[in-house]
Amino acid sequence: MRNVLLIFVGLVFITILSFFLTEDKGDDKYVAPSQQDTQVDIGSSRDLFEYFLSSTGERDLSDIKEQFDKFILEGGYPIPGQQELFEKYVNYRNAMSSMTADEEPQMSLSYFEALSKQMIELQHKHFTAEEVEQLFGEENEIRDLSLQKRRWLEDGLSADEIQQRWQDEVSQLAPHLQKAYKNADLLSNLSKTAEKEGQERFLAREALVGHEAAVRLEKLDNERAQFKQKLDDYLVKRDEILQNNSDSESQINHLRKEHFTAKDQKRIQALERIHDQKQK
Repeated sequence: MRNVLLIFVGLVFITILSFFLTEDKGDDKYVAPSQQDTQVDIGSSRDLFEYFLSSTGERDLSDIKEQFDKFILEGGYPIPGQQELFEKYVNYRNAMSSMTADEEPQMSLSYFEALSKQMIELQHKHFTAEEVEQLFGEENEIRDLSLQKRRWLEDGLSADEIQQRWQDEVSQLAPHLQKAYKNADLLSNLSKTAEKEGQERFLAREALVGHEAAVRLEKLDNERAQFKQKLDDYLVKRDEILQNNSDSESQINHLRKEHFTAKDQKRIQALERIHDQKQK
């Protein structure tokens, strides 16, 4: 009897161990190669939709929808109605691609007002009022405020008057939107520093975010530049192999391993596909 009990306990242990060894960890099974080592964004329904649709260049829409359905059915985002809402969102995004305001001067206030009006109409065409508020409420509010700022500029108000009105309008927003605007202003100012070079750029960043953050940004710039140069050199050699060799696949695999770490292989393959699409 004791032997039977030991065998039974052993089988249970093996079954449990097997479950943990084979259990899928993380979100890798749902994501595209370029999204490896990232988590599916479940901050909101729209964040979730955009996360899956961001891989459109790498995967067919049917594959994206299939992976999205699996993610929902396996409890990845336990809020009812997401599959139907995702389908609406896909149709809305497709409709947005055909928006035009050709009758208005490009980049003028009237041009952006016309696009905004079309966007609102499309939202209400594809979604209920409640869904529009859920998915686009904050974005619409921010866009309206940005258009208002353009109107003040065209009315000839001084910079000080515009700034005061802007601050008054922002102060009436929800606290998290006020914070978002401050962050957006900071990001906008940081992006402008990219036009500067060397010490001038560093000093401008230091004034905005402090010395330590400015150092980190400079380091990040250098790393990005080095990676871009490394990738460009690799793609040139890869193109030469594709043009001149019949056994190109094995040579490219060897070249890729020479230039990049094992962790970067999937990311580089995704960038190769994007590069090839641009070449067509």
